[in-house]
Amino acid sequence: MSLHRQPCPSCGRELELPADAIGRMAKCPACEATFRIAETGGNRPAASPDPVPPSASQPPVPSQPPESAGSENPAGSENPFQTPIARSSETTGSASGRPVNPYQATSYSAEPVLQLGETEIVQRPIEDIVSPTLAIFGQRWSPLILAALILLVATGIIFGVPFLLMSIIGSMIDNGALPNGGPILAIAALLFFPFIAFLSCYTTVGFARVSLAVARNQPSPLSQLLPPLVIVFRFAVGLVALLFALALVSLVVLVVIGLVGSIEGGEVIAAGLAILAMIVATVFVFAAQWLLWPWIFVVSDGKTSALGSIRVGYHITMSNKVTSLLVVIIATVLSMAGSAACYVGQFVTTPLTMLMFAVGYLLLTNQAIDNPKDSMAPYVPPSYPPQQN
Repeated sequence: MSLHRQPCPSCGRELELPADAIGRMAKCPACEATFRIAETGGNRPAASPDPVPPSASQPPVPSQPPESAGSENPAGSENPFQTPIARSSETTGSASGRPVNPYQATSYSAEPVLQLGETEIVQRPIEDIVSPTLAIFGQRWSPLILAALILLVATGIIFGVPFLLMSIIGSMIDNGALPNGGPILAIAALLFFPFIAFLSCYTTVGFARVSLAVARNQPSPLSQLLPPLVIVFRFAVGLVALLFALALVSLVVLVVIGLVGSIEGGEVIAAGLAILAMIVATVFVFAAQWLLWPWIFVVSDGKTSALGSIRVGYHITMSNKVTSLLVVIIATVLSMAGSAACYVGQFVTTPLTMLMFAVGYLLLTNQAIDNPKDSMAPYVPPSYPPQQN
């Protein structure tokens, strides 16, 4: 078939068109502009037919970019990789809207499998979480590690000063310098432990919010170390509910073991049940971490209530069972690796783990992250002439 070469009047790209379509309408695959095929250009037949105006019965001819030498594409097929890249963030899920080749395989377009209020839960493989986590950590690791150092120093001071004061009071009581200091020490201890629990919730939520801010590439992520108190209280209420359920189950198990042990000759059975209970408790803790790892980030993101966040976290895991299991296994391995390096490695593995959890939560709830790997140089089709510097 004879071909007709003509540049697109809109973007200037040279196109190859059927020679017998001169006078008809064509559509540029690069800029999608519609134009009439003119009788100018090379490689056209000796006798061109008269131009025929387009009509509804004569649709536009899809134009094609010229095939490079040695191309195996059949005649009349369009090469999608010669289409300029898109610049809309909707094609990538990137919070920054950076250009991404729409024909590159991407994991940022999953259909929701469950809708819980404002939360859309989607399904993704583990590589969709690990790859952007490593890319983000490689580019924006400093606020995460700095946040870990700030929390370590702050909690050390806040925990250490009251503990030191109570130790001094205890020594004074033992030495007789403060003979009536027992009630003071008891009241201080009663106030100290709830304070520790609240401060633990505060720092956990703050670190989770810093991780979410880094994953989204929000400005001033360290400002998230001071989370709103309402979110901290939501986290505390959810934590108390989970601990209460755990305490209730543990109480039932202990009662059963005690009743069996009280039976004559049941000591051996009770000892076996105690060992079995410890094994079950270990499995239960791992299962709880698997089921509820997204919960901290759901409540820290402030999108639902205290108990509602537990429900959302549970359904995220149930919709991504294998992915969640691998996330927890990777987090466990990272924690062990950090501990093996004399706990100094925890300053790297803990921020990396929190970032992986944050990225996993955002992607599994169909929210945008700012992945540095999404930034690509514009693709220049081979039909363009090389630019002169």
